[in-house]
Amino acid sequence: MPRNLHSVIFQGMPGWTLKAFCQVSARILEFVPDTEIRVYLTGDAPSPTTDDPQVVAGHQDAIAWTMKQLSNGKYKVFRTAATLEDMEQCAVWCYPTHLPQPQDGLLAYLAQYHGAIPVFNPIGILADTVFAGVPGYGIPAIDPL
Repeated sequence: MPRNLHSVIFQGMPGWTLKAFCQVSARILEFVPDTEIRVYLTGDAPSPTTDDPQVVAGHQDAIAWTMKQLSNGKYKVFRTAATLEDMEQCAVWCYPTHLPQPQDGLLAYLAQYHGAIPVFNPIGILADTVFAGVPGYGIPAIDPL
């Protein structure tokens, strides 16, 4: 199947990273309205790592806002991991995380191997596994990518 040059893929769990992705993808849609945006949800939202009421409330607000965005019809949402065929068909793999996990490095490798351009936060494992792409820190208010 041919690569769709107007396609962006995200894989992960709901939370801050997916919220940043939704903000980034909204900007993409402003400039390239026919972009296909696919979101692969690989689990439920993780729990906050603190009991701080402000952090917990912010986390819950981010998840609620994100889930509302995903239901607006602009996203194709799947409750599975992306397949290798999905990676081969997309043009951009976007993962603007502020807390990369070891499995994110494998996703970065797969995206690059299959020709997708990574848009990523160059910290942790992603700094070591993404060799070419668009670095950004995933906070659209201060880093619009």
